[in-house]
Amino acid sequence: MAIKSRFIGQTGAVMGFLPEAHRNNITAFISELAGTFMFLFFAFAIAQVAHTPPPTDADASPNLLVVFFIALGFGCSVAINVWLFYRVSGGMFNPAVCLCPGGPWITF
Repeated sequence: MAIKSRFIGQTGAVMGFLPEAHRNNITAFISELAGTFMFLFFAFAIAQVAHTPPPTDADASPNLLVVFFIALGFGCSVAINVWLFYRVSGGMFNPAVCLCPGGPWITF
């Protein structure tokens, strides 16, 4: 019973033991990391699919449909991930920004 009285008035959040500012920063960091991973994973997977099978002629010019397919894949990948995560982290999917120690989500 003493344990339950300690949690009265809590929101029931998983990281409820942290102050609200830290909890929000950790949530934004995790969503930014997941969104960046998903963006790069799907974009590189589409690029890999576009280059399978390899061309038979090594001196051939690049196929414009393949280049368009890769560009469309990167664009759709970032658009879907921004739509999924913009409410939490602002939808800024840049691996260099996501993995930096300060991060754009930490405000002083």
